[in-house]
Amino acid sequence: MESHFSISPLMEVVLPRVYFGNIAYYSIYSKASTVVFEPHEHFIKQSYRNRCAIVAANAQQNLIVPVQRKQKRNAIKQLEIVYAESWQRVHWGAIVSSYKMSPYFDHYEHIFHPFFNEYKPDTLWELNEKGHQIVKKILNLSRNESTTDSFQKNYPIDYRDKMKPLDHFQLSFEHENYQQVFEDRHGFQKNMSILDLIFNEGPNSASFL
Repeated sequence: MESHFSISPLMEVVLPRVYFGNIAYYSIYSKASTVVFEPHEHFIKQSYRNRCAIVAANAQQNLIVPVQRKQKRNAIKQLEIVYAESWQRVHWGAIVSSYKMSPYFDHYEHIFHPFFNEYKPDTLWELNEKGHQIVKKILNLSRNESTTDSFQKNYPIDYRDKMKPLDHFQLSFEHENYQQVFEDRHGFQKNMSILDLIFNEGPNSASFL
């Protein structure tokens, strides 16, 4: 099964930084030669910039990073994370509960544990960048990366506005199925966070992008 979009390997795409992006996000990333990240945009509510979706025992579960509400009109690179609640502990607990029986959880636990239990950056931008670096290393993805110099409304290949759960691009995105831990309960759940793919497929994950 092929995704419904086509990106030439010579193309440059513009993406937001997101929190452990889904399969659609990393499919775009893997197919471009150059990826330009957007640090100058304002925070967009209900988007993957501060959330990801995993498959839990009862249903899909959103893991949401709390941010400073008063700063939401600032450039996203300056948007600070709120640590008043132990959201990192909650996220890690949900991941362990959901994936401890997956084929590759034990293989990658030592990589993700410090991220959720020790790493406490000030900004969402830093958090997402660190998560992205971890994913790139696991998937062995290497692309030219840069950031925009200033905010522009449009770019030739621009996915900034498509990183929302209810966007048509997300809802219509298709990819090859893989074995999921709770597939017998919920059926296959498509386009989950890259965490779901990594814990279930391990070194083979990149072949699904």
